[in-house]
Amino acid sequence: DEGRHEEARGLFEESLAVAKAIGSTAAILFATNQLGLVEYFAGDLEEAERRLSSALALARAEGNRPGAVSALQGLGFVAEDRGELDAATASYREGLAAARANGDRYAAGRCLMLLGEVERKRGADGAARAYYEEALDLARAVGSAFLAGLLEGNLAYLAAAGGRSKEAVRHARRALGAFRETGSFTVGLPALVALAEVAASRGEGRRALELLGHVLAHPGNRQDHRVEVERVLARIRRDHPRLDVEAGLAAGGRRRFEELARAALEEPATVLRKPRPGGRARRAG
Repeated sequence: DEGRHEEARGLFEESLAVAKAIGSTAAILFATNQLGLVEYFAGDLEEAERRLSSALALARAEGNRPGAVSALQGLGFVAEDRGELDAATASYREGLAAARANGDRYAAGRCLMLLGEVERKRGADGAARAYYEEALDLARAVGSAFLAGLLEGNLAYLAAAGGRSKEAVRHARRALGAFRETGSFTVGLPALVALAEVAASRGEGRRALELLGHVLAHPGNRQDHRVEVERVLARIRRDHPRLDVEAGLAAGGRRRFEELARAALEEPATVLRKPRPGGRARRAG
């Protein structure tokens, strides 16, 4: 929210002033990058671009590859938000090259994941999947449960959208396992969206609404999943016209994340069982 953005902005402005006072280029670069990201999350794309471009210029001048990777990722975020997917791809590819040159497999994995997200926005799911799988290999190699969990969630999205239910549940369960390990809702929430799409595809509209309702109501939801959520909701409204969508979403909002995650981890068959003959029509009513 705005209060948190103001607090973060103040902290990094102070850090930048100190860095300039002591003449630490590395600290100046770090603070400038962070300020750019604060402005991005606050929604000021113009100021974010100005800060991040300044950071990138400094990183290039100093030969600071990690700083350049951070700035390039941020500039990619800005370009994506503007719908400039070619510019976003160029930023992430340059960041990937810098990360590889620096031997930073984690940063390379992040850049590959971001390239995959751009491809998903283009509708090129095959290319997105290839990027995600390459990134997942790197995440596992460096032992990052957080990055691996994000990627498992993204792969779950793709599988669910492609009608590959078993594959989607497998990736979603791994993402929820990463949530248990890291405690990060950023990792866990996408898995619930993928499981909701699987449930909807199996005719379980109420179950899908419960999962989506929790995602939408969760304080950790930054609307990163809005495209996928809207797609599943459209499917539910089409296939289950008599379901009370708002009531179903509200019911999900009252559930605890841990409860939903535990059910998905321990009882995956609940979203994979075959609908009984005529079951879809009965549930639609």
